[in-house]
Amino acid sequence: MKFDYLINKSLVLILWKLTDQGHDVKMFPGTLVRRSESYYLSRGEGETSPEILEDWLDLVAAVPPELKGLMKNCEYQLSLTAGDFLAMAEGLGEFGLD
Repeated sequence: MKFDYLINKSLVLILWKLTDQGHDVKMFPGTLVRRSESYYLSRGEGETSPEILEDWLDLVAAVPPELKGLMKNCEYQLSLTAGDFLAMAEGLGEFGLD
C-alpha cells in the first residue's frame, strides 16, 4: 500500500483552530496504526484513537531533526486546520477543539 511506510511510526497530529483570541494549537503524539481498511492515531491506554483519513496521509511530513523535541519526539507530523477535519470526521472534538 502507498502509506505502509507510516504504519507503526510515531506521528504527531497538530490541530489548528482560529479563535477570537488568536490561534489555538494542540499537539497529539501517537503511533499510526491500521485496522482493517482505516488508519488511526493510537495514543495509548485510555486515550482516544481518532481515525486519520487516508486523504490526509498525503499531508504527512517528516519532522526535521531540530524540531523533534518540540514535536514530542515523533518521526512524522500531520498538521490540519479545523476546516480540514470538522467537515470530514466525527469524534475529533474529543481533542478539545470543539
